[in-house]
Amino acid sequence: MGRGRALTPLWKEKCLYDPWYDSGFMGSLETYNGDFNSDGLPSADFHNYSRASNSIFYGSPVTTGVLSNFRFSTMMEIEKLEGAADRSRSFSVNYASGPVTAMLAYEKNHIADSIIYVAGSYLFDKFTLIASYSRTTFAVSDIKLSSGLIAGTYSLKGDTVRLGYGRLHESGNNKVSIGYNHAMSKRTNIYFDIYRERTTKYKNGQAIGINHTF
Repeated sequence: MGRGRALTPLWKEKCLYDPWYDSGFMGSLETYNGDFNSDGLPSADFHNYSRASNSIFYGSPVTTGVLSNFRFSTMMEIEKLEGAADRSRSFSVNYASGPVTAMLAYEKNHIADSIIYVAGSYLFDKFTLIASYSRTTFAVSDIKLSSGLIAGTYSLKGDTVRLGYGRLHESGNNKVSIGYNHAMSKRTNIYFDIYRERTTKYKNGQAIGINHTF
Protein backbone atom coordinates (compact mmCIF):
# COMPACT_ATOMS: atom_id res chain seq x y z
CA MET A 1 0.00 0.00 0.00
CA GLY A 2 1.20 3.53 -0.76
CA ARG A 3 0.09 7.14 -0.77
CA GLY A 4 0.99 9.95 -3.18
CA ARG A 5 0.98 10.44 -6.94
CA ALA A 6 1.26 7.70 -9.55
CA LEU A 7 -0.23 6.19 -12.69
CA THR A 8 -3.73 4.86 -12.10
CA PRO A 9 -4.20 1.05 -12.18
CA LEU A 10 -5.82 1.42 -15.62
CA TRP A 11 -2.91 3.34 -17.14
CA LYS A 12 -0.21 1.36 -15.37
CA GLU A 13 -1.35 -1.94 -16.86
CA LYS A 14 -3.07 -1.32 -20.21
CA CYS A 15 0.13 -0.20 -21.96
CA LEU A 16 1.01 -3.90 -22.21
CA TYR A 17 -1.80 -4.31 -24.76
CA ASP A 18 -0.49 -1.77 -27.27
CA PRO A 19 2.68 -3.01 -29.06
CA TRP A 20 3.91 0.62 -28.84
CA TYR A 21 3.26 0.71 -25.05
CA ASP A 22 0.62 3.49 -25.18
CA SER A 23 3.30 6.02 -26.16
CA GLY A 24 0.79 8.04 -28.22
CA PHE A 25 3.47 8.59 -30.88
CA MET A 26 4.40 7.06 -34.22
CA GLY A 27 2.53 3.80 -34.76
CA SER A 28 1.03 3.73 -31.26
CA LEU A 29 -2.63 2.67 -31.01
CA GLU A 30 -3.13 4.32 -27.60
CA THR A 31 -6.13 6.36 -28.82
CA TYR A 32 -7.88 3.07 -29.63
CA ASN A 33 -6.71 1.21 -26.51
CA GLY A 34 -9.09 2.51 -23.86
CA ASP A 35 -7.88 6.13 -23.92
CA PHE A 36 -9.26 7.92 -20.84
CA ASN A 37 -8.67 11.23 -19.03
CA SER A 38 -8.09 10.20 -15.41
CA ASP A 39 -8.50 13.83 -14.26
CA GLY A 40 -11.29 15.28 -16.41
CA LEU A 41 -11.06 18.80 -14.95
CA PRO A 42 -9.87 21.70 -17.17
CA SER A 43 -6.10 22.18 -16.95
CA ALA A 44 -3.33 23.95 -18.83
CA ASP A 45 -1.51 20.71 -19.59
CA PHE A 46 -1.91 16.95 -19.41
CA HIS A 47 0.16 16.21 -16.28
CA ASN A 48 -2.86 14.53 -14.62
CA TYR A 49 -4.19 12.82 -17.74
CA SER A 50 -3.03 9.37 -16.64
CA ARG A 51 -2.03 9.96 -13.01
CA ALA A 52 -3.75 10.57 -9.69
CA SER A 53 -2.44 12.77 -6.87
CA ASN A 54 -3.12 12.70 -3.12
CA SER A 55 -4.42 9.16 -3.40
CA ILE A 56 -4.07 5.78 -1.74
CA PHE A 57 -2.75 2.97 -3.96
CA TYR A 58 -2.81 -0.74 -3.25
CA GLY A 59 -1.35 -3.66 -5.20
CA SER A 60 -1.89 -7.24 -4.07
CA PRO A 61 1.15 -9.25 -2.95
CA VAL A 62 2.38 -12.39 -4.69
CA THR A 63 0.27 -15.31 -3.50
CA THR A 64 0.11 -19.07 -3.87
CA GLY A 65 -2.82 -21.36 -4.48
CA VAL A 66 -5.99 -20.60 -6.44
CA LEU A 67 -5.29 -16.85 -6.75
CA SER A 68 -1.59 -17.16 -7.56
CA ASN A 69 -2.13 -16.14 -11.21
CA PHE A 70 -4.15 -13.03 -10.33
CA ARG A 71 -3.03 -9.53 -9.33
CA PHE A 72 -5.29 -6.79 -7.97
CA SER A 73 -4.60 -3.05 -8.03
CA THR A 74 -6.75 -0.19 -6.77
CA MET A 75 -6.61 3.56 -6.22
CA MET A 76 -8.83 6.01 -4.34
CA GLU A 77 -8.39 9.76 -4.02
CA ILE A 78 -8.24 10.86 -0.37
CA GLU A 79 -10.14 14.15 -0.74
CA LYS A 80 -12.50 15.51 -3.36
CA LEU A 81 -10.99 18.41 -5.28
CA GLU A 82 -12.71 21.80 -5.42
CA GLY A 83 -15.00 21.85 -8.44
CA ALA A 84 -15.03 18.07 -8.77
CA ALA A 85 -18.19 15.98 -8.86
CA ASP A 86 -16.53 13.01 -7.18
CA ARG A 87 -13.25 11.56 -5.99
CA SER A 88 -11.38 9.71 -8.73
CA ARG A 89 -11.03 5.96 -8.29
CA SER A 90 -9.70 3.00 -10.27
CA PHE A 91 -9.11 -0.73 -10.03
CA SER A 92 -7.78 -3.52 -12.21
CA VAL A 93 -7.68 -7.31 -12.07
CA ASN A 94 -4.83 -8.91 -14.03
CA TYR A 95 -4.29 -12.56 -14.88
CA ALA A 96 -1.18 -14.31 -16.20
CA SER A 97 -0.65 -18.04 -16.65
CA GLY A 98 1.60 -19.64 -19.24
CA PRO A 99 0.87 -18.11 -22.67
CA VAL A 100 -2.28 -16.25 -21.50
CA THR A 101 -2.68 -12.79 -19.97
CA ALA A 102 -5.89 -10.85 -19.33
CA MET A 103 -7.00 -7.60 -17.72
CA LEU A 104 -10.27 -6.08 -16.52
CA ALA A 105 -10.33 -2.48 -15.27
CA TYR A 106 -12.78 0.21 -14.20
CA GLU A 107 -12.05 3.89 -13.60
CA LYS A 108 -14.05 7.04 -12.74
CA ASN A 109 -12.62 10.57 -12.88
CA HIS A 110 -13.40 13.90 -11.15
CA ILE A 111 -16.34 14.74 -13.41
CA ALA A 112 -17.83 11.23 -13.05
CA ASP A 113 -16.85 10.04 -16.53
CA SER A 114 -16.11 6.32 -16.38
CA ILE A 115 -14.51 3.57 -18.43
CA ILE A 116 -14.67 -0.22 -18.50
CA TYR A 117 -11.65 -1.84 -20.15
CA VAL A 118 -10.95 -5.47 -20.98
CA ALA A 119 -7.94 -6.94 -22.79
CA GLY A 120 -6.05 -10.15 -23.33
CA SER A 121 -3.09 -11.72 -25.09
CA TYR A 122 -1.96 -15.19 -26.14
CA LEU A 123 1.58 -16.28 -27.01
CA PHE A 124 1.91 -18.66 -29.97
CA ASP A 125 5.61 -19.57 -29.87
CA LYS A 126 7.17 -16.34 -31.27
CA PHE A 127 3.92 -14.52 -32.10
CA THR A 128 1.79 -12.76 -29.45
CA LEU A 129 -1.83 -11.99 -30.34
CA ILE A 130 -3.32 -8.98 -28.50
CA ALA A 131 -6.89 -7.63 -28.29
CA SER A 132 -8.69 -5.01 -26.21
CA TYR A 133 -12.10 -3.37 -25.91
CA SER A 134 -13.26 -0.33 -23.93
CA ARG A 135 -16.51 1.47 -23.19
CA THR A 136 -16.42 5.07 -21.92
CA THR A 137 -19.47 6.89 -20.52
CA PHE A 138 -19.44 10.69 -20.31
CA ALA A 139 -21.45 11.82 -17.28
CA VAL A 140 -22.72 15.21 -18.48
CA SER A 141 -23.97 14.11 -21.89
CA ASP A 142 -24.47 10.39 -21.14
CA ILE A 143 -22.75 9.73 -24.48
CA LYS A 144 -20.94 6.41 -24.75
CA LEU A 145 -17.76 5.82 -26.73
CA SER A 146 -16.38 2.38 -27.51
CA SER A 147 -13.06 1.33 -29.01
CA GLY A 148 -11.49 -1.91 -30.12
CA LEU A 149 -7.98 -3.03 -30.96
CA ILE A 150 -6.38 -6.12 -32.41
CA ALA A 151 -2.62 -6.33 -32.64
CA GLY A 152 0.40 -8.57 -32.42
CA THR A 153 4.16 -8.82 -32.01
CA TYR A 154 6.57 -11.30 -33.58
CA SER A 155 10.01 -12.02 -32.15
CA LEU A 156 12.75 -12.42 -34.73
CA LYS A 157 16.19 -13.27 -33.31
CA GLY A 158 16.02 -10.48 -30.72
CA ASP A 159 14.24 -8.02 -33.03
CA THR A 160 10.49 -7.41 -32.93
CA VAL A 161 7.87 -6.87 -35.63
CA ARG A 162 4.85 -4.91 -34.38
CA LEU A 163 1.46 -4.57 -36.09
CA GLY A 164 -2.04 -3.55 -35.12
CA TYR A 165 -5.42 -2.08 -36.01
CA GLY A 166 -7.62 0.11 -33.81
CA ARG A 167 -11.09 1.59 -34.33
CA LEU A 168 -13.47 3.98 -32.56
CA HIS A 169 -16.84 2.41 -33.27
CA GLU A 170 -19.11 5.46 -33.12
CA SER A 171 -17.04 7.76 -35.37
CA GLY A 172 -15.40 5.11 -37.52
CA ASN A 173 -11.97 6.64 -36.89
CA ASN A 174 -9.31 3.97 -37.28
CA LYS A 175 -5.59 3.36 -37.58
CA VAL A 176 -3.43 0.57 -38.95
CA SER A 177 0.25 0.38 -37.99
CA ILE A 178 3.30 -1.77 -38.60
CA GLY A 179 6.75 -1.36 -37.12
CA TYR A 180 10.14 -3.01 -36.71
CA ASN A 181 12.45 -2.83 -33.69
CA HIS A 182 16.13 -3.72 -34.06
CA ALA A 183 18.01 -4.30 -30.82
CA MET A 184 21.48 -2.73 -30.84
CA SER A 185 22.12 -3.68 -27.19
CA LYS A 186 20.15 -4.60 -24.06
CA ARG A 187 19.10 -0.96 -23.57
CA THR A 188 19.19 0.56 -27.05
CA ASN A 189 17.12 -0.16 -30.16
CA ILE A 190 16.34 1.40 -33.53
CA TYR A 191 12.69 1.53 -34.60
CA PHE A 192 10.88 2.11 -37.88
CA ASP A 193 7.10 2.60 -38.11
CA ILE A 194 4.62 3.24 -40.89
CA TYR A 195 0.91 3.87 -40.30
CA ARG A 196 -2.30 5.10 -41.91
CA GLU A 197 -4.99 6.80 -39.81
CA ARG A 198 -8.47 8.02 -40.61
CA THR A 199 -9.96 10.85 -38.51
CA THR A 200 -11.60 13.72 -40.39
CA LYS A 201 -9.41 12.65 -43.31
CA TYR A 202 -6.79 10.04 -44.05
CA LYS A 203 -3.17 10.67 -43.14
CA ASN A 204 -0.06 8.57 -43.58
CA GLY A 205 2.99 8.62 -41.36
CA GLN A 206 6.50 7.22 -41.09
CA ALA A 207 8.88 7.36 -38.15
CA ILE A 208 12.44 6.26 -37.57
CA GLY A 209 14.44 6.77 -34.38
CA ILE A 210 16.43 5.37 -31.48
CA ASN A 211 15.21 4.36 -28.01
CA HIS A 212 17.57 4.13 -25.05
CA THR A 213 16.57 2.98 -21.58
CA PHE A 214 18.46 4.60 -18.72
